Amino acid sequence: MALIGKIREKSWLLLIVVGGAIVVFIFTSGGPNFGGGIEEEYGIGLMYGEKLDRDAFNSKVEDARSIAESNAAASGQPVQEPNEDAIWNQFVEESLLEKEYEALGIHVSEDEFDAYLYARNGFDPLPDLMNTFKDAQGNFDPKALEAQINQLKNDKNPESKKRWEQTKDYYMKLRQRQKYFDIVSQGMYVTKLEAKQQYLANEEKKAVKFVVMNYNTVDDKTIDKSTKALRAYYKKHKSEAKYKNRNSERIVRWADIKVFPSSKDTADFEGKLSDIVKGFEESTNDSLFTVRNAGANPLPYTSQAGFRPEGSENSMAKQGFTYPAAMDSTFSNAQIGDVIGPYDQAGGKRVAKVIGKGDMYSVRHILIGGAREDSVAVAKAQKTVDSLMPLINADNFEQYVTDFSDDQGSVAKGGKYENFLSKEMVPEFEEFARDKAVGTIDYVQTQFGFHIIEVLDRQEGVVPYLAVVQRMLTPSMETINNAETSAYELLDNMYTKMSGVKGNYRKVVKFDTLAKRADMIVRSMTISENEPKVSGGFTSEFAENEIFRLAFEEGAEIGDLVQSPIKDGDRWVVAVLADIKVKGETKFENCRSIVEAEYVKEQKFRRIRAKMSGKSIAQLEKDENLFAQTGEVVLGKSNLGPSAREPEVVGALFGGLKDGKMTQPIKGNAGVYVVKIEKSQNAPEIKDYTTQKNQMLAERRNQTQSMALNALKEMAEIIDNRRFSAIRIRN
Repeated sequence: MALIGKIREKSWLLLIVVGGAIVVFIFTSGGPNFGGGIEEEYGIGLMYGEKLDRDAFNSKVEDARSIAESNAAASGQPVQEPNEDAIWNQFVEESLLEKEYEALGIHVSEDEFDAYLYARNGFDPLPDLMNTFKDAQGNFDPKALEAQINQLKNDKNPESKKRWEQTKDYYMKLRQRQKYFDIVSQGMYVTKLEAKQQYLANEEKKAVKFVVMNYNTVDDKTIDKSTKALRAYYKKHKSEAKYKNRNSERIVRWADIKVFPSSKDTADFEGKLSDIVKGFEESTNDSLFTVRNAGANPLPYTSQAGFRPEGSENSMAKQGFTYPAAMDSTFSNAQIGDVIGPYDQAGGKRVAKVIGKGDMYSVRHILIGGAREDSVAVAKAQKTVDSLMPLINADNFEQYVTDFSDDQGSVAKGGKYENFLSKEMVPEFEEFARDKAVGTIDYVQTQFGFHIIEVLDRQEGVVPYLAVVQRMLTPSMETINNAETSAYELLDNMYTKMSGVKGNYRKVVKFDTLAKRADMIVRSMTISENEPKVSGGFTSEFAENEIFRLAFEEGAEIGDLVQSPIKDGDRWVVAVLADIKVKGETKFENCRSIVEAEYVKEQKFRRIRAKMSGKSIAQLEKDENLFAQTGEVVLGKSNLGPSAREPEVVGALFGGLKDGKMTQPIKGNAGVYVVKIEKSQNAPEIKDYTTQKNQMLAERRNQTQSMALNALKEMAEIIDNRRFSAIRIRN
């Protein structure tokens, strides 16, 4: 089987991975169809047993992609692929709510929409529109909003009209959503009895003294955890809800062989670095040398970029032109032609050659704004500068920054720009800092307006200009092939050894044993049938799909192995289907781990109870070396001591036990408790519980949206079938 799987695995030539983030788009400038004529039972998913609309979902994905592309074009940043899981969740919620709107007759008329959008007829301004459209006084400006909308509506560009339709649809749905949850919220109520019980639970207090014997005082090895003993315990308790499968799930156990560079790879790598150092020293064309020796992770070459220590705040450093901060003196004092390295940075090794030395400048300035193309603004700014220049000196400069500067980004720093490099400022600004004497106060015009500048400092020849070669130590093809061979040999051995094992669950145990013998760590993942997702840090869609096939393909059985090791990034994965859980069923094998934990806890409780029964707290302190603690408990919090949450123990204290009396040993979460009530304090009597009622009602209404959506999803029995549909596990 592993050999067949290897042939199959090698046939995969192209993988497309979709991920990223959704970008919100308001007022700024689908997946493959697998239908093929085959009637689908599930499609991309089910809601109330009905197929969700694949085309509608794909349209939302494409809209999000279009928005991401527009934003990327406007910002000059790379396009972020839409987060399809986030879009799916939104799509499901909208589909659920649309059914609710239809059933309740909730709609939004054009008149209501206009009032909602423009804050008329009692509607408050929407926060996002309020922040975007303001008048001179900072108030919401509906006329500015209306002008923007009319511009989009009347624009001849179809994309602009589409943006308006998307925006309108967004706010229409937002208003419908608000109306629906307003109705749900009005249905929330709190009875007087509930309010009274809540008041008493929070205000009735008991001062207690207690000891606790932790469960870890009993060694697990002394407890019989045989299958026979666990089955007997399960038989008595299997009707308890905790042992029923809450969802249909598959459990996969897996281990991986990671591919690391061998000692030979490391030696070869170090030899190449030595060659790079020697070549750099002899090079007369550093630009060509860096290109030829860049390897798989090239760094940009420029003779105009000054490098700064990592963590520096200047713009070139933020673009990646840095060296390790610990090597600052080495780079600052290096001479042109010096070769530095190899040194560690960004997960690799770098060798740098100093190809120039630059200056570093510090100034402070006052910006009087006035764009060059606006002659009126320029004249006004010039007049202001002329009036200020005779008044400004080194002593009062900072005050004038506060009073007059239009560069809000530097006002808080007294107008200072410190330690900036060549090419980081507009040319006129840089020339002033470079050419004027330290202490000079004068002004210069740039595209932004007039800058009144004081030159504070200039350090000459301290900034290295570098040509850098970066290399990453990676496994060679020989090492990769050796790891692949080891993975296939391991899986072949597992097929051989596990084929002779009787019993599916025993095969899973055998898988664990063989993996551990190979010095591998075995991990487990739970995959929901209705919302399949793979955990464990898998990096490729191909690898995830192979796990899905192992767990869910028709005829899959517990104990099944993957057909071939799964290539995932820098590792090979072997896996076994460890369990199949069916919702609502109760099966010992499905809940063995829970049974074992509860059984062990029960056995420890019995032994500890035998030691503690019939003894006072003082005797327990002496005989069992326990430490008595004191505290105050209330029923509403269920805490005993500073942090331990023990609802069963606290509940027992409010079950009628009198002051001065002591409990029998009680099974808690952390251990076994014996508690004495020192003094009870009744809640002050009140006649009106309105305050408590209003507080509880506000808390419930704050949770209305999440509670209602969760309830709707549970009722609708949502099935996310996107991944299964894509790989034809379940159509």
